[in-house]
Amino acid sequence: MERLHPLADLTVGVDADMASLREHRAQDISRVQAMAEKLPFPSDSFDLVICSWVLEHLTEPEKAFREIARVLKPGGRFIFLTPNLLHPIPRLSQKIARTGALLQRVLVAGLYGRKSKDVFPPYYRANTVTEIEKIASRTGLRRVSILTVEDPTYTAFNRLFFRLSVMLERFIPYERKVHLVGVYEK
Repeated sequence: MERLHPLADLTVGVDADMASLREHRAQDISRVQAMAEKLPFPSDSFDLVICSWVLEHLTEPEKAFREIARVLKPGGRFIFLTPNLLHPIPRLSQKIARTGALLQRVLVAGLYGRKSKDVFPPYYRANTVTEIEKIASRTGLRRVSILTVEDPTYTAFNRLFFRLSVMLERFIPYERKVHLVGVYEK
């Protein structure tokens, strides 16, 4: 957003958490507190919707995709970055989250150096290519591209973990790489 918003007529940052919106690095943007499942914008408002690290937190991803499709102009693009549930790290995260939000919050805050209040529960209901395709097709979005991307820094807590992550990523098949990057069109 920091690089694209100077090129746009209208840039809006949307988050369910107002504190996160206030702390965002981008200057001179509108900020709206809202849920992705109920966007407070007229239909056909935006050329581009970007979701970074959002899909894994959606309790009702089909509603969110439907809202994104609604606010996109015809030909508008939806770009996202999200963990791939087929990778061992998000799968482990899912198992930890199911044992309790407190454990997940403490682990993520500790491992990634985040404040506990900045850790949100993951649901992983739209975090495989198959699930995203099903939801997108039901909500009027057409795939332009979807890639899996490796990222050994995802678990680079120290030098040893980074080296282990690099080795792990070499053996992970393409379809199971840790991140999904997708581009869909209305």
